[in-house]
Amino acid sequence: MKPPAFQFYARDWLSSTLGMPWDVAGVYIHLLAWSWDNGPLPNDPKWRARIIGADAQRLWTALKPRWNRTKKGYINPRLEHQREQQATFRARSEKGAAARWQASRKQMPKRSSASASASASSSLDQNTPAAQRPVSALTFKTYVAIASRVLKQTADLDLDGGTLAEELKREYAKARIPYDATVVAKAIEAAQHGRVRRRA
Repeated sequence: MKPPAFQFYARDWLSSTLGMPWDVAGVYIHLLAWSWDNGPLPNDPKWRARIIGADAQRLWTALKPRWNRTKKGYINPRLEHQREQQATFRARSEKGAAARWQASRKQMPKRSSASASASASSSLDQNTPAAQRPVSALTFKTYVAIASRVLKQTADLDLDGGTLAEELKREYAKARIPYDATVVAKAIEAAQHGRVRRRA
């Protein structure tokens, strides 16, 4: 990206343009700005007439000694020196930033296998349908415990499947556990088996 600005040293400008007519000084700073943004001034009288105006010949004659002619057009030596300085500074800054980034990467701790496994598990949870996600043993015990409590409370009631499901949904919501029909069905089955074993 080309730099949008160049250094303007007030004291240097005043001393270098001392005694210069106002119209010449005005055209001079305008040409410097144009050259900074676009490159060398075209060696074309028609272009100068269009950019400078009706009195282009007189004004350019006064300013021409401050510009060097090249194959590409007229350049101002001091302006081009500033351009080179900025390019060098920018290249050094980018190189330094890249070196600091590489150094900081080397100092970063490597992820442990446990954190990598956790990350993979998290990714699986986000991309896998709820019914297919694995449920931890501790969470499943909570599902079973709630199912056992609800079955015990409703043992004497003649509940259909829908009513029982609604009751379980309310209880799991209270415990802030998501209602997963597949997991809940397994939890009910486990709770019923537990009750049968206790009765036996």
